[in-house]
Amino acid sequence: MAKGAAGDIASVVDVQPLFDANLFCGSYPFRKLPGQSAESLAEVIAAARLSRCVLTPFESIFYRQPLEGLKPWLDAACTLPFKPLYWLAVNPLMPAWQRDLEAARRFSAVAGIRLFPRYHGYGLDHPALAEVAAAASSLLMPINLTARLLDDRLHPYPLRADDPLAMETVVELLQRSSQAPWVLSMFTMAELAVAAPMLSQNPNLYFDIGCSKPFEFWEDDIRALGAPSQIIYGTGAPLYYHLGNRISLSRSGFTATEKQAIFTGNLERMLSIDRRVAAAPV
Repeated sequence: MAKGAAGDIASVVDVQPLFDANLFCGSYPFRKLPGQSAESLAEVIAAARLSRCVLTPFESIFYRQPLEGLKPWLDAACTLPFKPLYWLAVNPLMPAWQRDLEAARRFSAVAGIRLFPRYHGYGLDHPALAEVAAAASSLLMPINLTARLLDDRLHPYPLRADDPLAMETVVELLQRSSQAPWVLSMFTMAELAVAAPMLSQNPNLYFDIGCSKPFEFWEDDIRALGAPSQIIYGTGAPLYYHLGNRISLSRSGFTATEKQAIFTGNLERMLSIDRRVAAAPV
């Protein structure tokens, strides 16, 4: 780690900007978490030293009308050091998802859509999911496929969650719907390893490392999954510890250019202003 002018060792949180693709906020139904309000969210952002983030409000996940759960955060004058972006949770089983998606285009802060199949009760072969993917592709919106909210062993008893996603069906879905950028979020290292051949063949696929637990050979296993240009930084905070993978990345053998791409550049490219402006209503 770098040393400051006074010879002290600088903390890893002081030396690299972060663009977090996977930060949660709002009211989690099962316990109190930081980030329930704009003020406490600002504290989470300050602690994680984020330069930008893409937020997912819990209300958007658990409401029957996801856009209604997102709107209070879109409309709030958040006391944050920057204007955040948002994932719009979409449930293809809800009859109004097309209306939500169309209405979300009015908000420039909506960066893409996010799917939670295990919590919304549909399989990856459901016909409605193909319709959602096609609609997102036509709007040039990235699609975030989320494997879990937190470690499966820690799911609260009242939280309905289907079995973990079979990676063979994930790969089949990606092969059927390759027009839009996809993000694999909150997948484990073992799960991502199954999809590694697909990742290496499609540079339009990305994976965040929010659920990639740091361990001894972490960097080698990350490199085996795909190119550094496909890795984006996601913490899963406040459900997950926000510093674990950052420490591993800072200590890894990735070059300075590769680290910059993982911490900020890859996500900035995927969520490019040009892409979102092109899809915005005239």
